[in-house]
Amino acid sequence: APERPENDLLKRLRALEFLRSDKALQRLANDADLYISLLEAFREDISRSCDVLLGAMQREDRKALALECHTMKISLRTIGAESLGEEAERLEMEENNGGAEQKLYFSFIASLEKLGSRLDAVFKAASRASLSESELQDKLRDFREALSFFDIQRLRALADEIASGAGGRSESQVMELRKCLDLLDYEAAEKILQELVTRKGPSWKRN
Repeated sequence: APERPENDLLKRLRALEFLRSDKALQRLANDADLYISLLEAFREDISRSCDVLLGAMQREDRKALALECHTMKISLRTIGAESLGEEAERLEMEENNGGAEQKLYFSFIASLEKLGSRLDAVFKAASRASLSESELQDKLRDFREALSFFDIQRLRALADEIASGAGGRSESQVMELRKCLDLLDYEAAEKILQELVTRKGPSWKRN
């Protein structure tokens, strides 16, 4: 079968020089939906982590600093931010061996905030590229029309259009849709497409 283009969000994530998305996906058995969910959770938690670090610095609470650095080390490596994960590990080790300099924490926090900003920009750009509900309904009608003529090329093209507009939320369903088309299982393909169209979620809506 010919190679299919991946969804827009994953393309944008792979383009980030500080994020080793391929390595992160390998750790997650190439589960793109899980990877996107972990990235979203990480984005939401960055502000809290920075506040925890700053508060622990003010209190000179080395135990809290080491614990938060340990947590960040795991989270950063999970999403593929390898260099920042190594920085978190160094801070954790220094904290356990007498304490790290405050300037190192300020640098680390600034890097975390920059990472959060870059991820926010990527997710927002992908969201703007997502298909609206009415556009998805149009795709469903087009799919059914192509199905009535057994137009396999058109059916595959529609699957690719859905993939590029899915915003990264339904990668597994899109892959299953393409598999059904390759197997000429049109009834199953239409059922998956209907699920994609009717599912509710921010990735299917424009900002």
